Amino acid sequence: MPDLLIELLSEEIPARMQAPAADNLLKLVSNKIKENGLSFDSPHTYYSARRLVLILRNVDAFSKETLEEKLGPRTDAPETAIKGFLDSNNLSTVDQCEIKSGTKGSRYSFHRKIPKRDADKIISQIMPDIIQNFPWPKSMKWGNGDLRWVRPLKNILGILIFKDRTTILDFKIDNMKATNTTFGHRFMANNSIEIHTIDQYHKSLKSSYVDVDIIERKNKINKQASLIMADRNLIIHEDETLLNEVAGLVEWPVVLLGSFDVKFLMLPEEVLITSMRNHQKYFSVFDKKTNEMTNNFLVVSNIDSQDLGKSIINGNQRVLSARLYDALYFWEEDLSTKLENRVQGLQEVVFHEKLGTLYNRVIRIKNISMLIAGFVGANVELVSRAAYLSKADLQTGMVSEFPELQGTIGRYYAIEQGEDSIVADAIREHYLPVGSGDLLPISSVSISIALAEKIDMLVSFWTINEKPTGSKDPFALRRSANGIIRIIIESQIEVPIRQIINKSQDILSDEIDINCNDICADLIDFLLDRLRTYMREYGIGKEVIDATINAQEVDDLYLLSEKIKLLNNFIKSIEGIDFVKAIKRVHNILQAEERKNDYSASDSIINESFFEFNEEKELYNVLTKLSHIDISVYKKGDKKIYEDLLLAFTKPINNFFDSVIVNVDKKETKDNRLKLLAGIRSFTQKIADFSVIDF
Repeated sequence: MPDLLIELLSEEIPARMQAPAADNLLKLVSNKIKENGLSFDSPHTYYSARRLVLILRNVDAFSKETLEEKLGPRTDAPETAIKGFLDSNNLSTVDQCEIKSGTKGSRYSFHRKIPKRDADKIISQIMPDIIQNFPWPKSMKWGNGDLRWVRPLKNILGILIFKDRTTILDFKIDNMKATNTTFGHRFMANNSIEIHTIDQYHKSLKSSYVDVDIIERKNKINKQASLIMADRNLIIHEDETLLNEVAGLVEWPVVLLGSFDVKFLMLPEEVLITSMRNHQKYFSVFDKKTNEMTNNFLVVSNIDSQDLGKSIINGNQRVLSARLYDALYFWEEDLSTKLENRVQGLQEVVFHEKLGTLYNRVIRIKNISMLIAGFVGANVELVSRAAYLSKADLQTGMVSEFPELQGTIGRYYAIEQGEDSIVADAIREHYLPVGSGDLLPISSVSISIALAEKIDMLVSFWTINEKPTGSKDPFALRRSANGIIRIIIESQIEVPIRQIINKSQDILSDEIDINCNDICADLIDFLLDRLRTYMREYGIGKEVIDATINAQEVDDLYLLSEKIKLLNNFIKSIEGIDFVKAIKRVHNILQAEERKNDYSASDSIINESFFEFNEEKELYNVLTKLSHIDISVYKKGDKKIYEDLLLAFTKPINNFFDSVIVNVDKKETKDNRLKLLAGIRSFTQKIADFSVIDF
């Protein structure tokens, strides 16, 4: 059984697109091969800056002979329809067909024999369509051809490797025929290489300075970096994202150590790292003993040069030095103007055409955060100051050059200009969290402003009806909502979210001329959707979440999350399972009656004189006793709400159903028993909607 080798050689593929493209190549080719009756073993993909490689081992040499059923028209169909079916299948008479009976009548059918086909012919037939319709996120055309590819396609290696021969696939794309050749490293060994086996493919490429395996390239980078670091008592911090990217930029990695002027170490560490990592794809280097940043960096080259990389290092040092000189200029220039003197300049920056300027937004954040400060115990003066300065660094040259450092730069400038450290930290932390795994704001001042900033985003865009739809979320409102959920739950913050939303909308209408509609209920639903997602990520089922949410008007999201956790633990206990089974019997009886016409179970006045059994009286007494308890006293998901209240119902409910028949002929007795059950349902639904929980 032969092995299939396909290599698509092009100009440089963006690193972020390589792995998805390799996955797509495997998926598309393997699916088409299977559809055509071929099987295979051990699929492998490889990719580099210039190559997508697919290897399938033990491909069937040919497809099996099969029968394909062609279903035709009904036997009583018009002559023209029947003739069309016969002609399309090269048949001369219906006698050559079978008659297939079904619920919709009898139809003609014909079994067509599909002969076995050689694997190379099948694969040669499917490859042009796969390549011509390849799902690149971005593609281009070049020259006079029609093919769209991520970068100009230079060569197609396509072969089936048998034990005794190699068969070249017979297809072409824009006059580029598949061959049994590839090429080595673009700069060090750009020679043509004839391929005959899989092993020889790998060995020949490596001898021509190409390693198509990203895992091997990453290992080489790590090994070379470790040797350089060990000799100098230096370290680099683990950065898998950067490692993956640089490994995708090269085919033959060579790690080199460069340096920059020590005077640039006066710049914030984040500026240096961003300049090197984001802009130049360098690894920052730190002292192994002190963990302080040094004036060194590691660059991964794609060339093993004769001068041991000196010219490459010098070139990279010049580029980095120019960037750092710009950063140093911005640092010194920015510090000449106080942050507070930059705030007014935000009046010239439009936040959104319907929502005013960034200055308007800052004032809204300030007012909302001062409201939240009262709930979280934050110093109102510090909150006011930090909120006022929160967006000031957007007016600086440094943030203009490094927009990803907004907030971080503001913190450094605030410290340099003598602001309180809590204020400085809040300027940075009010953006947090940015992603699901990101850090949270720490101080109560930071929390107040971070919540205010995100609530203002939601309220503002909800007010102008710019909500997320489907996969579209241009203003990252889901991220803001996720941030609110994480801050409140993980920081254990109890705040009245409805009050804050309503007040935020009042502040919005006072700050800019806008007609505000009531958006609170819809926005709460949106936050609850994000909370559902958050809780499910922690392994809590949808039924438990919905049961808790359905039971109350939500205002305190932290308390709600605690109740969800409590219910989740409760229904896993033996006592909880027994209770849920009992209360489900109550719900089932009532729902069955309510499905009938003109009936609605009500917990209106229950008449004790209609009781005929002690079990009715016992259940009624438990309900009466517990109904006088104010369940709002059970805060923060206190488990006693279950121990004191719900578990008291389990035995009386089971005794009731064991001894009492609800659906009796006597109407007043039946209605009274239904009222008793409705009273139990009404009481327990204040805690959770157990009707949605199933075992």
